[in-house]
Amino acid sequence: ASAELFDPAAGGTGTFVSAGTMIEARDTHTATVLPGGRILLAGGKGVAAPQLATAEIYDPVAGTFTATSNTMTAARVGHGAALLPNGKVLVVGGLTADLYDPLTDTFSATASPGTVYSETSVLLLASGKALITGSSTLAAEIYDPETESFSFAGLDSVPRGLHQAVALPTGAALVVGGQDWGLPSPTVHSQALLFDPLSQTFVQAPSLGTPRTMAAGALVSTGQVLVTGGLDTVPLSVGGPLASAELWTPSTADPSWRPAIVSAPGSATPGDSIVIQATGLDGPEASSGRANASTSNHPVVLWRPLAGGGPLAGRATGWTSDSVTWQVPPTVSHGPGWLIIAVNGIASDAEPLTIDAAPQAASCAYDAQC
Repeated sequence: ASAELFDPAAGGTGTFVSAGTMIEARDTHTATVLPGGRILLAGGKGVAAPQLATAEIYDPVAGTFTATSNTMTAARVGHGAALLPNGKVLVVGGLTADLYDPLTDTFSATASPGTVYSETSVLLLASGKALITGSSTLAAEIYDPETESFSFAGLDSVPRGLHQAVALPTGAALVVGGQDWGLPSPTVHSQALLFDPLSQTFVQAPSLGTPRTMAAGALVSTGQVLVTGGLDTVPLSVGGPLASAELWTPSTADPSWRPAIVSAPGSATPGDSIVIQATGLDGPEASSGRANASTSNHPVVLWRPLAGGGPLAGRATGWTSDSVTWQVPPTVSHGPGWLIIAVNGIASDAEPLTIDAAPQAASCAYDAQC
């Protein structure tokens, strides 16, 4: 039931220190950063229980764990969770789903998905909707927090769980690796897919050099995805954990088409309009290669919080060949993050941008923003 904190500023290379004791020992649970920096720990496997319905909150300021006021509506292990733009946390596992509201400290049932999800990934997309993958039926679904409903999102190429799903700066998602549910020796996958939220289709991406399940995947500031470790065979007794790592690089066609951020403010508050100086905003046009004035070249500005979660899309209120005016949207996420511009699906390198919470005396654009 122990927990630790990593302090990156200590000792030059950082150090781990004790963060106290959780209320209940658990593994294979989810940990979701809430607005304000607290962390929701939900479900998992307990000492005496194969699945837990309990949850607790870690407060990094007080250094304490406290139980939530109620439990999830179902016990879950191998489930997925994601913070939604409305400040609630979506938890999906099995044939049910819950919403956790940090303002009331309660779980409540939401709509049920259309298939059973095990060893699931719940990934927030730039649209504010969540992509759910990890089904033996190949099905994937989209959860819409505005209507609190699930809809079919296409078919995976292989049944997979314990995989990695990473939101990309373009608004798409990379789904990679994992394993099926074959017993006694599940097949470990190297296949990767790109999910396009506009067409709601999966397209084949280059495969991993090494099959990996239970690996870790993360978007880096260059727009690439780093996939590290994991297992290439299951059960563990057959092989061993991997020490290797791979980088997935998105195709950008002609590198001269790639937008580049020249300058941008270092910080902003939701509701602000900021001017981002950039090159490559005319972008490639699908029919003839280059264009200076085409509605297809509308730049998309995204911000990804360092604390995790999907990218946040704001509205480009105007742009020229060398600048974009971006209105920072109302958001429950704040703190340091990365600013990215994408033109026709080609993303720039990321630049640091901190989104500040509105001061307590100011009018908040969103209930949980302050």
